[in-house]
Amino acid sequence: PSLGQTLHQIEGASGGQVTRFGRNERDYLLFPAWAMLAGLPFFVFGLLASAWPTALACLAIPMTTNSMYLAPATALVQNNVPPNQRSAAAAILLLVLNLFGTGLGPLFVGAMSEALTPQFGAQALVYAMLCLTPLFPIAAGTLWLVSQVMGRASPVEADATVNRQ
Repeated sequence: PSLGQTLHQIEGASGGQVTRFGRNERDYLLFPAWAMLAGLPFFVFGLLASAWPTALACLAIPMTTNSMYLAPATALVQNNVPPNQRSAAAAILLLVLNLFGTGLGPLFVGAMSEALTPQFGAQALVYAMLCLTPLFPIAAGTLWLVSQVMGRASPVEADATVNRQ
């Protein structure tokens, strides 16, 4: 199978694991938070690896674990808005994710790489990507904070939100 098919299967499996082991909406957020933290050391090792096969093997793990938030995030958005607002909510979610992830992420890494080139030369891109490492715990912490808010909603509030027509 192609790389795209393999990643699609892994992402689907992550959504399935959250569904299988998640007892409530908090678990839907805690699972990807832990996955992001678990991927952090492999991200660092992969960037600092001297051989490309080692780097590829190490970087495959955080690239997988970092995408495990998407299925639970989409499910939570869809389950917490009225049915007539679900398409708009999904569109806003994807807009925000793409603005930050595919918009600002590469721009930040490119700017950092250019700024670090005089000091690090050809290794500047590696160090620029290492500047992303604080985002792993920030993202995990954000998911944890949101899970705390989701956990405080009373069953009546949660039920009313999900079942609004």
